[in-house]
Amino acid sequence: MSDFIWILGVFALVWTVLYFMDFIFRSCMFFPYIKFLHDTGFTIKPYGICWETMYFNRFILKMQRIWPSGVRKWFQFGALMVTLSVIPCLLIILFPVYNYYASQNSPPALMPIVPGFTIPISHLPYYMIAVFISMIFHEFGHALAAVR
Repeated sequence: MSDFIWILGVFALVWTVLYFMDFIFRSCMFFPYIKFLHDTGFTIKPYGICWETMYFNRFILKMQRIWPSGVRKWFQFGALMVTLSVIPCLLIILFPVYNYYASQNSPPALMPIVPGFTIPISHLPYYMIAVFISMIFHEFGHALAAVR
């Protein structure tokens, strides 16, 4: 427990320093820093670091020209999966909430994922990799929608 609080404190300190330095460099118009952010596509925000790139645009446009039916099928598959998963996801979320309010004895079933509390810290890399892969597929779907 104390290790987790220590790790969380170090992370919060590093993030605060990073965000503060970004704020100072931007407000002072430190040109090399601003140019670096512009050239790399990084944006530092209060709750995350965003990376935008146009590096893959040619590949996606080329894929659309070479294999338009495949792009259409990929897009349709994604739309179908989202449509089919909406109802089960709603049930998974709403059923425990209903059980919690129907019987006052049961603990809340919806728990946030907090490393060290609800999942072991050793599982954090697997969780981060899964989120990263999901984000890539999600953003790839946006790219295909934009090309269509």
